[in-house]
Amino acid sequence: MPAKSTKPKSAGSSKGADKARSSESKPSAPATPSAKAKTKKQKPATSPQAVDMAKSTSKQKTTQKPGAASRPISTSRIRKHIAKSFSELRSKFKRLWPHYVFQSILCALCVLAVLWILQGRQLAIIAAIGASGFIVFAMPKSVTAQPKNILGGYLLGLAIGALSWLIPQPAFTYRIIVYAVVVGLTMFSMVATDTEHPPACGTALGVAIRNWADDQTLGVMLTIVVSAIILAVAHVVLARFLKDLV
Repeated sequence: MPAKSTKPKSAGSSKGADKARSSESKPSAPATPSAKAKTKKQKPATSPQAVDMAKSTSKQKTTQKPGAASRPISTSRIRKHIAKSFSELRSKFKRLWPHYVFQSILCALCVLAVLWILQGRQLAIIAAIGASGFIVFAMPKSVTAQPKNILGGYLLGLAIGALSWLIPQPAFTYRIIVYAVVVGLTMFSMVATDTEHPPACGTALGVAIRNWADDQTLGVMLTIVVSAIILAVAHVVLARFLKDLV
């Protein structure tokens, strides 16, 4: 049988290969200006006036003191704050005014009983009873108004103030140093024994300043003890009727 003749490839395939080589050899077209603008961020144009204004504002910020902007307070804010405070006081008074009247009368009667029993003696000592009366009848639930604190605080103040009589006080400087030490020791003693009652410091100072003679020592002690007992008993008896007003 005669052998089949192999025909060469068509010219079309060779032409396509030539076109591909020519496209590879050609350089790529340069990017258009619009494409360059997209890739790069344009800087805003600044005029000389804008630059001067920016410099002046930056200088003002650096020279301004911290907190100077918050100094001026508008009158409207002050008025709102005052109105809010008055409204809170009004609502609280409407809710608690019976306790205000009742407990104030009890405080006055208690102090009257102390003054009546003592017949007006040792008024310098019992001046602290007014402060104790406020604590007992205005803040009955506080720690300082408890009977233990009233009795313990006054007894400590009495003892420390009386001990100061034993210290020689020849001049004014020595006296004021002793008085200051008396108040400090009374405070330390009350805090250490959990019998904090602030008016007791005033009692200790009064005892130290008065510097009673020996014949009046018993009267001073009885005055302070009786006052403390009256306040403590009043707190125990009237505790269920009292309410914190502060």
